[in-house]
Parts: sequence; C-alpha cells; structure tokens
Amino acid sequence: TASKYFLPFILSAFLEEHPNITPKLTMLSKAEALKSLQNQSHDIVISSRSFEEVGTHFTPFMTNKLVFVSAPNERLNTPNKISLNNLLQQKLILPSANSSIRQAVDSAFQAEGLTAKPFIELESYELIKQSVMAGLGIQIVSDVSGAKNVPDLTIRFHLSVKAG
Repeated sequence: TASKYFLPFILSAFLEEHPNITPKLTMLSKAEALKSLQNQSHDIVISSRSFEEVGTHFTPFMTNKLVFVSAPNERLNTPNKISLNNLLQQKLILPSANSSIRQAVDSAFQAEGLTAKPFIELESYELIKQSVMAGLGIQIVSDVSGAKNVPDLTIRFHLSVKAG
C-alpha cells in the first residue's frame, strides 16, 4: 500500500506531540480493516476508502494523485499529453481489480466510457515495478509511492482522479 511511504512521517510528527504514546501499527487488507472496525480492535484505520457500512467517520487528509510510470527507455506510442483513450493502446501493467489504485483507475476510465484493459495484471506492487523496469509496459502508481525516487523509472504523466 502507499501508506508505507507516508505513514512513518505522519507517525513521527504525531509522536513529537504525544511522546508518551507507544504506537502499534498493523498492515491490514481491506477485509481485515473492515472486520477490525466492526470489532473495535483498532483506534484508528488509515485507508484509501471509507467504511460507511460500520458507521465510521471518514476524514480525507491527503490527495493521492496517480501517475503513469515507465522505464526511461520506454518509447510510448503517444505524444506527451495523453488521453485515457490513448492509454488503451499502451501495455498497461495493473494491480488486481480489488486494489484501491486499480479501482481508481477503473473509475477514471469508466467516467470516459472506457474500460481499462491490462496487458498484465499482478498482485504485487514490487513485481509490477520490476516488470515496468524490465520494459514490459507502463504502470499506474500513487505519486507518494516513491516511484519518483527510483532511477530506473520515469514519471510520464499524471492522471487526475476524483476522490470517490
């Protein structure tokens, strides 16, 4: 999840203000997070989605922009500005359909009357990153994911997605 890239900084700032608290962090799947909220097992859940089904309060605290990245030597079959329709001509390497990023991508395509068609669909973000670095295609990733700090990846363009 993208939270592993920004959560340590949020936690550090929180602990500066509350030094007597000892945090315990647990990475959960969406299903596990929902169950945790239903059972009141955790005090707070940081998630890309709200859980209205358990009557929780959802407060957005950051914008999660999506970017398309490729290997630096990847020749895209498009100009610098790209439409979602043009993206359908690319070899998209996408996460599984149940991931937050994939759901945001699918929503963006659906808003334009299109359907995202992955060339490869993978469960692991690290495997997706390595596949892009190997030149198998382009990927969609959160801009907080650290992709801009990986020398073997180049951010090509941003995808604007409205929060859902």
